Amino acid sequence: MRLLLINSGFDSRGAHRGSVELFLHFRELGWDVTYFVPDRPVEHPDGVIGLRVSGERYLRALEWLYRPIEWRHVGSRWKLGNIGVNDYDVVHLHNLHGGWISLVAVQRLARRIPTVWTLHDEWSITGGVAYDLSRHMHQDVIAREWPQQELLHSQSALAKRIRSHIHRMMPIPAKVVCPSRYLCGLAEGCPHFSSASVEYVPYGVRTLDAPESLMPRSAARKVFDIEQNAKVILLAATNLDSPYKGAHLAIGALQRIDSSVILLLAGHNAEALARCVPQRVIAPGFLHGDRDLLAAYRAANVVLVPSVADNLPYVALDALATQRPVAAFRVGGLVDIVGSDERGLLAEPFLVEQLAANVQRILADKQLAKNMGERGLEWARNHCNMGQFFRAHAAIYAQAAKRATARSQEPPYVV
Repeated sequence: MRLLLINSGFDSRGAHRGSVELFLHFRELGWDVTYFVPDRPVEHPDGVIGLRVSGERYLRALEWLYRPIEWRHVGSRWKLGNIGVNDYDVVHLHNLHGGWISLVAVQRLARRIPTVWTLHDEWSITGGVAYDLSRHMHQDVIAREWPQQELLHSQSALAKRIRSHIHRMMPIPAKVVCPSRYLCGLAEGCPHFSSASVEYVPYGVRTLDAPESLMPRSAARKVFDIEQNAKVILLAATNLDSPYKGAHLAIGALQRIDSSVILLLAGHNAEALARCVPQRVIAPGFLHGDRDLLAAYRAANVVLVPSVADNLPYVALDALATQRPVAAFRVGGLVDIVGSDERGLLAEPFLVEQLAANVQRILADKQLAKNMGERGLEWARNHCNMGQFFRAHAAIYAQAAKRATARSQEPPYVV
């Protein structure tokens, strides 16, 4: 199988994590796999290729009118345009947003080669908005909470302008892959994907196979110098400044929780949040490597995930893999993860009092937390094991490749 993966980055975080795991796994099986990213740092392995030419990233400043300018994507127009119909069996798209790639070039590529598109958020469905927060809150509330952010719901003036350009340029895949059932529902109702089949494939969680995922709590707490009898809440995110991660809601909930509890705060930009809560805060920063990350989960009694919108967040999946219950809001793919309060507790959006009460309940009831943790691990093993993740994608690629006989004979698009 000759496979081309296209994503906005190559690392172990968020939407990049699954595509990197697919790249490494199928290369180990002997497949011919290439991975396109915006720019290729020197430490990336062979097969990872940067699309942008030198200095191209700075041309984005030309879009000050919020109007996509296709001609500025010189590198991707050239490299994608010169891919022939027989160069790959399948193209697998991931995150195309961020202004780093020519959507027209991707669109034409999808006409030549069978294409699969994994949706990691709502961007392709809304036509430019990663998550439409108006699904759960009024537009006036959004404007008040995030006055500097204009792309948080699909009815803003900016979102409408961007959508008018993006929709006509978006590729039409043969198959759409959605990690959460909520995103499956949105994709199935999206006119742009009416000709594509929608596949439900939850992320694989590699931490299920790590020996540290079940390390003793005593050993985990020694890593962070936490007392053995303390009650600990873990709040972890790659970027706590993101409007989608709900940092202000976490603060509201934590201010209603006993100050004797310890807050383990893992992620970038944690300082501002730490100053706003009454608890003692231990902030090790962004945790690199599975050992320290899993130690943070195992050190906690409960994992707080205050997202206002999310697909199938790895932070909650890793919590289940380490037998830790989740406290979150009833939004997006968090409903898949937590269920009907079997593997944690969900508060209605966005009742911080209820979120705080749920955290307190888990902290106070050891047996409840234990039962939720055990059910969470069982669910993760059944739905998110890596073998199942790889097999599902191999089957999807094989099905998509069967469309090769119907490929368009459109000639390569050359600048």
